[in-house]
Amino acid sequence: MSRINLFRVFILVVLTFSPVVKAKPTEEMIGTWNQFLEALSKGDTAFLIKKSASEIDCWLWPCTYRPGKEYLYSADKFYEIHSDYLYSDRFLNILRTGKKYFVAKEGGNDFEVIITTIESNAKHDGLQTAFYFKKIDNEYLFSHISTIP
Repeated sequence: MSRINLFRVFILVVLTFSPVVKAKPTEEMIGTWNQFLEALSKGDTAFLIKKSASEIDCWLWPCTYRPGKEYLYSADKFYEIHSDYLYSDRFLNILRTGKKYFVAKEGGNDFEVIITTIESNAKHDGLQTAFYFKKIDNEYLFSHISTIP
């Protein structure tokens, strides 16, 4: 079995047997995602910081493991580190047009938007970027970013 097929089996098992469900997005989830994407498009760092948790769990390069802090970065430091990438026309176009999957935790308090950023092909296993939003004080705030695989 190829590596990509093993990965797809793994994701299927995780989604089937964990307390995570692929969900029909609520209007609040869609609104949160659209606001986040619009702010990225405008490069509105102040709004993004306001709509982010105080610390963002960042699994993107160049974020690195730091003892005692793991991969957590303050929201302002996260946007400073990743502004060139997050605000780039190329990445924003992928976020707008890529396949999107909304995944919600049981209870609907947290959700992810998983976007295919590189389609799999003969030369690449493919890549998805996951944006995680956590409900804090009755509002969804961006709190985590990672890539799959």
